Amino acid sequence: MRGNVLVALVVAAAYMSAIAPALGQGVKKSAKKSLAEGVWKGRQGQEPWTLKLTVKGQDLSGTLTREIEVREDLRNKPDQKTAAVTVDVEAGKINGNNVEFECDMVGPEGQRFRATFKGVVKQDSLELRPQPPASGGPFTLKRSAG
Repeated sequence: MRGNVLVALVVAAAYMSAIAPALGQGVKKSAKKSLAEGVWKGRQGQEPWTLKLTVKGQDLSGTLTREIEVREDLRNKPDQKTAAVTVDVEAGKINGNNVEFECDMVGPEGQRFRATFKGVVKQDSLELRPQPPASGGPFTLKRSAG
């Protein structure tokens, strides 16, 4: 009887090793994507914004592209009124649906300053609030396909 049990175990082990790879092919591991991750578009005042965010754990990174007005004497072309400026999202953190990050911003006269933003992600919208000394009130960006 002990011999029959041993044979049955060997046959079962061989069967499982043969079908295990096929069983694993249908199983996909998917990491839950953060609500904050993706591309967000909208306006802060009259400035178009594109915010691209990546989340790794509780760290938030990415880029912010703004279309800013350019002072007349700084324009590359006589008819140029705006310029796209892209900066890195730095020191970003996410906690649940709350985000916070900093950017080195460029003003219309070429001045540079560090700005901090805090916000809340709500499904397909991201409400941001500039923190002093940055100016402007809360504004909302919408999730975009790209």
